[in-house]
Amino acid sequence: MSRIIADIVDDSSNMMNTLLSNFQRRLLNLIYYGLAKVWNKFVFMVAGDISPRKSRAEEYLDGEDLQNEINQVIECVYKVKNFKNGGMAFLGTNGAIVISEKSSEYDEILYVASYLFGFDLLQRNLFSRLQMLYDTNQDTRRLILQASKLDPRAIDKTQSSLSEISANVVLMNEIISYMHNSVATVKKEWDEIREKMSETQRELAEFFDIENLFSTAESRIKDVELIVNGLQDEIRGLQRLATVTSERQMRKIYETLQENTRSMDEMIRASQKTGSAVNFLQLIIAGSVAFTIVAILSGQSPYSYLDPIMIFLGLPAASQLFPFTIPNILGYGIIVWVGITLAFYFIAKYIESRSIKSVRLRIRLNVPYNEDKLTNYISSKPLFKHDDHFDYDQLLYKKSWIDKNEKWKGSDPMITLTFDSSNNILSQIQIEVDKPKLKANSYVNLIIEELVNAEVLDKEAKKSIKID
Repeated sequence: MSRIIADIVDDSSNMMNTLLSNFQRRLLNLIYYGLAKVWNKFVFMVAGDISPRKSRAEEYLDGEDLQNEINQVIECVYKVKNFKNGGMAFLGTNGAIVISEKSSEYDEILYVASYLFGFDLLQRNLFSRLQMLYDTNQDTRRLILQASKLDPRAIDKTQSSLSEISANVVLMNEIISYMHNSVATVKKEWDEIREKMSETQRELAEFFDIENLFSTAESRIKDVELIVNGLQDEIRGLQRLATVTSERQMRKIYETLQENTRSMDEMIRASQKTGSAVNFLQLIIAGSVAFTIVAILSGQSPYSYLDPIMIFLGLPAASQLFPFTIPNILGYGIIVWVGITLAFYFIAKYIESRSIKSVRLRIRLNVPYNEDKLTNYISSKPLFKHDDHFDYDQLLYKKSWIDKNEKWKGSDPMITLTFDSSNNILSQIQIEVDKPKLKANSYVNLIIEELVNAEVLDKEAKKSIKID
């Protein structure tokens, strides 16, 4: 029997799932922790007889086989009743059994009782869910304190958590209004049923203690309202605390930026002074070299060996070509000085123009991608960096790798893909190259072509490319 009941419970859940709207499923998933398809139910069994038949219901509570059989159906039986018409009833923690030859006369009573016992299970789960929301609030408070002291990135998690809790509280208010309407409707029907109950029906109603169940349901709804209102107040307090913490972080960042700016200004001024000093030294060195060359050419330098060489070659001595006079020394020295200075200047410019700079490209796409193809594509790459970021309605992933391929002609770039897996959107591609050997557009076209060939993107994606 217990297996049959388990199948009925499962089948009834599947049947109800086809009748529920998306909003109703959201409410049930909130109450039952995302397990709305397998929520717990209160089982009612109505039978004309029971075997083996005992004269009194208490005889089935033998603590052995008979009681165990009943417990398998309604879990732990804690209350029994013998009716004047020969019937009996058993009430357990998760179900009830009614034995009567004329069970149809109990239909209205069983309808109200099944509603109230099922409502009781729902409220128990609802209170448990509220307790979990309070625990989440406490975790969020710790995140805010952590953000203010240790981890600045925790503020993003805090905002996401507060957003989720606020959404759940809104749904809780909807549930409260539905509970009010539901209990009021059934209570009105119960008042009509109660006026025309027979003595036998009254016995079953008293056994189930329906009046007390209504009172308990109504008082619990009020308790839920108070708890949800308190939760809303706490959320508002946490939001203000998160705002203050965020502003404090912004002030710290601003102060840090100001300090860094001042340091950069000082470094720039120091660099400018150093550059001026270096230029001045270069000018002095160029002058020294120039006058040394002139002294060598005029034969006045102790290291001059030009005269013997030129005489050996049958040429006039250097001292005759460049007579050692002050005008000659100054004239030739200044000319050579200017020449050497210009040579240093153009050589430095040439070296600077030939120096290779790193390239960093950011390609904004924001186009849909094929999830399976992207998974296969990324799995084929030697990833060395993974970053995950959870936003309100986004689940962003960043995957980075060094792409070693002959098509890059020895300038293997580091590629970073950023994509939103919750919406299947490829947000951007970042390419970093230390020593580029291709043009920037070539890197972009090659990576886009590779993604298109891998069927990650369709060919229309090229039209959405924006390079930063």
